[in-house]
Amino acid sequence: MDSEVSTAATPDSDTSELGQHPFAFSGNAREYFQIWIVNVLLTILTLGIYSAWAKVRTTRYFYGNTSVAGDSFEYHAKPLTILRGRAIAVAVLAIYVLASNFVPAVSIILFLLISFGAPWLIVQALRFRAAMSSWRNVRFSFLGDIGGAIGVYWFAPILGVVTLGLGMPYVWYSQTQYTVDNHRFGNTLFNMNASPGSFYVIALVVAAVGALILLALGIIFGTVMAMTGGAELLEEDPESLLVNLLVLIPIAMAYSAIYALYKGLRFRVVYNNLQLNDSFVRNRIGIGRFVWISLTNSIAILLTLGLAYPWAKVRMTAYLVNSMTLYATDLDRFVSDSTTEESATGDEIGEAFDLGLGI
Repeated sequence: MDSEVSTAATPDSDTSELGQHPFAFSGNAREYFQIWIVNVLLTILTLGIYSAWAKVRTTRYFYGNTSVAGDSFEYHAKPLTILRGRAIAVAVLAIYVLASNFVPAVSIILFLLISFGAPWLIVQALRFRAAMSSWRNVRFSFLGDIGGAIGVYWFAPILGVVTLGLGMPYVWYSQTQYTVDNHRFGNTLFNMNASPGSFYVIALVVAAVGALILLALGIIFGTVMAMTGGAELLEEDPESLLVNLLVLIPIAMAYSAIYALYKGLRFRVVYNNLQLNDSFVRNRIGIGRFVWISLTNSIAILLTLGLAYPWAKVRMTAYLVNSMTLYATDLDRFVSDSTTEESATGDEIGEAFDLGLGI
């Protein structure tokens, strides 16, 4: 499972003249827990208003504790900007929920409008997030247009439908490439060198492992039911809590493992093929380790009723960040462009309706 999906997984002999700059994450669970618990309490006390400040505090903490070549990243968004965008997002979501309960026809119209407006929302969200991020006082930016977003988020998924899912890896590839290749650091564009074939390998690995997991679950479930008399209980009371737990918990764990496998493989492909002129990033995550961290994080959060969330987030972030290395000759030659203030509306509406954003 830890075999490389990308052909560009490890630096070759040509990197000997490049400087190696490992990424580092210096945050810890205790510090973040203090930030997180205050954020939660103040968000509750202010009926959600403080959530904008909470988002900025959290993002600045993780940016500020993520560094490369001795310098950390910075997040420049202002809470009031996010609050305005969030207020619009909440208003739209509230109208949608109310309409769903009382005027279904209106909710359908609103849902279609949001769906058709998804490319614009995605572009606005990506522009905002990039514009509010910097490293060494050089801002990131996103140059993608709505036309490109329409192509990869409207029309590309049709390929996945008409091919009965066989085209979905290409859809993942096109959406990822659109996102990466339209990001810029200063005046320099990023480039993802991965091929569509890398995403088909991801799909094949996930499908094969998923099938094996489901087969194993079926065998284990059948054996346990036969040995414990669970079959009779299932026939007598299929709605019982015990039956639901016996069925739902293994299914949820299996889904979490399969999804974590997909995320880990995708992360490794993207961040082993990320280039910025003659500079590039490599990572060395182990997929088995990534899946283990994901699953144990989920279990810890569940068992502690959410209190382990700061520990889980710091644990995963540290693993991913510390796995990456930047190979570059001259880090001081990137020139910053002036960046205008971007609206957070697209970002917040995108989150409210769970639009797929970023890489």
